[in-house]
Amino acid sequence: MRKITIFMLVAFLCGSVFAQKKEELVQRIAQLETSVSALQYEINGLKNDKALMQSTIDNLKASLKVATDANALLENKINFQEEVNKTQSTTLQQLQKELDELKKQGVAANPSALIVDPQNEADSITFVIQQYAGAKKLEDMLKVAYCPNKVKDKIQNYYNQGFNARLVDKNTVAIPRSGFRIGDKFIVNARTPQGFSLDPIYMRKTADGFKVDWEATVGYNEESIDSYNARKGTDKIILRVSLYDPENSDRPKYGVGDNYYKFFPYYVLKSSAAGQRIAQLCKNGKIAKIIVEVERKSKYSDYYEDYEYFTFITRIISEDWFSLY
Repeated sequence: MRKITIFMLVAFLCGSVFAQKKEELVQRIAQLETSVSALQYEINGLKNDKALMQSTIDNLKASLKVATDANALLENKINFQEEVNKTQSTTLQQLQKELDELKKQGVAANPSALIVDPQNEADSITFVIQQYAGAKKLEDMLKVAYCPNKVKDKIQNYYNQGFNARLVDKNTVAIPRSGFRIGDKFIVNARTPQGFSLDPIYMRKTADGFKVDWEATVGYNEESIDSYNARKGTDKIILRVSLYDPENSDRPKYGVGDNYYKFFPYYVLKSSAAGQRIAQLCKNGKIAKIIVEVERKSKYSDYYEDYEYFTFITRIISEDWFSLY
């Protein structure tokens, strides 16, 4: 009986201990679960902080790129402004030089001699002439030249030693008439402030306004007569020429006979259509500025018992110097 009682006591004690341990274990597990939950919450908080930090970093990077781009743009603007300032400075220096030149020539004291803002037809013609005569570079000349694409290379080669800019007083510009229409051609005379006459300026009225016929004005030829004769060409070429009255010419006669008018270095058969017309154009001491076809060919010499080559005018292409296009 006593043993049973002891056994039961032991069992009770064991049960009590086990129950206590179980309760403690349950409490411990509950505490651990609480700690795990707290840790998970903390981990989630850290993740959120990381995401927020990454977002902040991305925003900072974006802001930095914007700032870098803005800085680059600002540098470009600064560089551009420096170039503009440099150009303006150069332009001002050039304008000052031109003003000094104008003062030397007396135009600055008389600003009315220059056309700045054309108000009528005469002003427009004078303005173009002043721009043409005062051209200092190819681009200036092309702005007022007739058919600039056709004459660009010719002008560049013609002025390979530089442009001879001259001033033109508007009060000296002699315009033959008014009321010009598109397609009209006319010649204008003008002088510098010092009174020096310019070569006659050949002009045209175009859809783009008044233009200078550059080839006609300078008497341009694709090949000069000297070059043609020097190479002993026998082909026909076209030339702008100035011919004087053949009957009153004191030019040397090269012995091609009395059947020819003698214009050194050209000759023309009197009985030909070209010879007869040239005689009319040159009558009374007039100078005929015309475009002709010439050819070197032999003709028995009155002065020599052999054949020599002479440059003959075979036909008239145009009775003025205006360009043929």
